[in-house]
Amino acid sequence: MAGNSWILHRNSSVNFEKIGDSAHTMLIADASEPYEVFGSTTNWRDPELARNTGPQSFGNCFPGETFVLLADGRVIQVPLVENERWKLLRGREELRPDPLATQRPDTPWELGDRPYVPRPRQQSGNRNR
Repeated sequence: MAGNSWILHRNSSVNFEKIGDSAHTMLIADASEPYEVFGSTTNWRDPELARNTGPQSFGNCFPGETFVLLADGRVIQVPLVENERWKLLRGREELRPDPLATQRPDTPWELGDRPYVPRPRQQSGNRNR
């Protein structure tokens, strides 16, 4: 899972009043690999990127669907073919953050005595294999 960078980015202070239509605004959703370290403070993704297209996109290992937690608390399933609906879930244009607010540090995470290096993105196979 990863946060919607339009709402959950570095030093953000977005409240429900700013979100507006919480029934149609994504807070978090399934994330494509590579995953962030658990508890990462930079675990957000840009909702404008097409799903399952790269390391900073939303999506999931079953590429036909993405599960989304909306700001009103509901969880919905958005099929990959519903691109217009996906665009509406990102939030109002006024929520778009300054690109500096969503930059990640250049240094990798440290896990004990070794750096965390994300695995390369793998192609999903048939889930029934």
